[in-house]
Amino acid sequence: MPQFAARNQAGAAARVGVGTHGVFSANAIAEMRAAGIAEIVTCNTIPHETNRIAVEFVVDLLAQGWSERQIIENYPGLTHEDILACLNYASEMIKSEKVYPVHP
Repeated sequence: MPQFAARNQAGAAARVGVGTHGVFSANAIAEMRAAGIAEIVTCNTIPHETNRIAVEFVVDLLAQGWSERQIIENYPGLTHEDILACLNYASEMIKSEKVYPVHP
């Protein structure tokens, strides 16, 4: 990751590494942080410190009948407030959706 170190020395802004299905070797996260990646975010992968859970995943669990307690027990990084935030985000997205009739 020497390219990131060179960008840091040139005064580049902090970077965020984002990925789906991220699986890292033993010291990859430490190497990315040392290279100047300020935050690493992954989803839809095996559990590790960079995981974030997608809103649609939480909403889908609720739609499948999971209780809030079941979600929090299976995903201990989530809180009651996180679940409410997912539902609020989904609600806002639906409210902002525009549907226009199409006439043949």
